Amino acid sequence: MTVAVDWRWWQDPQAVWRHTRDLLSSTLQTLRPELDAATLRHALRDSDAAQTLHLSRDLGVGSLELLSLGAAFIEASGMHRPEHLERLHGSLLLGDWVTLAGQAWQAGADAPQPAVRFRTSGSTGRPRSCVHPWPWLTQEAQALARHLQAGGPATRVVSVVRSHHIYGHLFTLLLPRALGCPVVDAVAQAPAAVLAGLQAGDVVVGFPDWWRAAVQSGLALPPGVTGVSSTAPCPPELALATLDAGLCRLVLVYGSTETAGIAWQEAGDDAYALMPHWRRPADPKDSASLVRLTPNGQTATVALPDQVRWLDDTHLVPAGRLDLAVQVGGVNVSPQAVRQHFLSLPEVADASVRLHDFGGVPRLKLFVVPSAEGARADGLLATLRSHGLGLQPAARPAHIALGPALPVNAIGKACDWPVPDTPG
Repeated sequence: MTVAVDWRWWQDPQAVWRHTRDLLSSTLQTLRPELDAATLRHALRDSDAAQTLHLSRDLGVGSLELLSLGAAFIEASGMHRPEHLERLHGSLLLGDWVTLAGQAWQAGADAPQPAVRFRTSGSTGRPRSCVHPWPWLTQEAQALARHLQAGGPATRVVSVVRSHHIYGHLFTLLLPRALGCPVVDAVAQAPAAVLAGLQAGDVVVGFPDWWRAAVQSGLALPPGVTGVSSTAPCPPELALATLDAGLCRLVLVYGSTETAGIAWQEAGDDAYALMPHWRRPADPKDSASLVRLTPNGQTATVALPDQVRWLDDTHLVPAGRLDLAVQVGGVNVSPQAVRQHFLSLPEVADASVRLHDFGGVPRLKLFVVPSAEGARADGLLATLRSHGLGLQPAARPAHIALGPALPVNAIGKACDWPVPDTPG
């Protein structure tokens, strides 16, 4: 017998608090990269005490930051009613924002065509807003629950990911309701502390860098614990290492902000299996899209985020991000091609290229990880600028930054990095 699921996670004050806290933390750290994450976590550690925090006085949010924070909050919560917007802009108390978030989510659910917006990280061009119909998200959560429960009943979802992005939303807000179990918020805990508190039946929602740290801690996991990993490719050797550490199973989820989840595989498998609501296009020459079976019995064609290699009609292997062009001065430019141009230098171990507004003028920026330790920064910068002359003018980076590793966010996903307002 199918049990009806109450998907209204926003009626749980703790869930609304987690979503607001995670969105606030992520947005502030993007606006202010030098912000100490531990200090921010400490300020927001107690949900009851944090309700009285003043965004400006207690958290130091400036007027310009407040505009960006408010825009992110409105987009994520689907806030559109005038009375909600007026109250939001009239208060700087975090508790008021949490209350308004719950009301906005309820208003969005009551809309004729409820949908949720998520913002991409901008790993292939500008960050953008992606809209997902609410029934599609709950359909996926149901599928995830059935897949996980095939290995035994789940008693808790232990979350080490933030809940405001699509992966966190699906796995820490919707999945627990489909499983009928509580959520343990372990975002601020060290991996070793999380492992020490696990018990049989737990589903740990993590990401590759977290699982790597968990394995390196040396602590053995109790029996009957399932792991989930997404947001970035998980190396096969790492996936198998989690099993050696005692994990019962590790489910790897493939998808993107644009598509939500597409496929899954168990650690040790050679390919991803499509989730039940996805189909390969009937045209075998169509390698750029998928067909989604929607809850109302219709179909929708969705663009794939990556190049894929099909093994059969239900199994695929991702083969790299699609080359998405951006416009610079009216010219289409491929950030991936620019990256490959600089990777051809022996002095470059890795690189990232993104579009950036320099005072309203879109240009490319480049982040380089040097291959030689102790290489002189001024000499390498000169080499990079000279090498850039081999590109068309629109493709030449307007700013170059150096660092020991490519910038990533709290879940190990490639992220943006700060640059001056003017090229240089």
